[in-house]
Amino acid sequence: MLRVPRQDRSTLRRHLKALVATGDLIKIRGNRFGLADRMDVVVGRLETHARGFGFVIPDVADEPHLYISAPNLTEALHGDRVVARIEHRHGADRIEGRIIRILERANQSVSYLHLTHTKTLTTCDALPAAASVPPGSTRGTGWRNVSPKPNRGGVIM
Repeated sequence: MLRVPRQDRSTLRRHLKALVATGDLIKIRGNRFGLADRMDVVVGRLETHARGFGFVIPDVADEPHLYISAPNLTEALHGDRVVARIEHRHGADRIEGRIIRILERANQSVSYLHLTHTKTLTTCDALPAAASVPPGSTRGTGWRNVSPKPNRGGVIM
């Protein structure tokens, strides 16, 4: 347990938040922190494929790309800077993982064309199989912008 003087606690919190935002520290359960390079995690940019899966391209150049299956993408979108946990290793260069945190969004909104109540055509093939739509925006036709942030509402199928 750290014994930090009361007047220095806000500075410590600010530094910890900055290290978490850059991906150098990972916040884990119980308000504890771990070093990203000592854990089985990869920090990098997500590149998604039209079929739903993606790869995390690590910030460190000599590390192999991390495969992320469609269900393990969670709310992450193409181009987001993410932290992914390594789940399985299939040899030296075939690594599979799961997105555990989104550090930085590549886009603040995503455009899609709503055709009917049940069919939606997206403008980006890199979108995951499901993305959140704000409540009330599922009626009618026309262009819509949705936030990549998960919320209650409909789903783009």
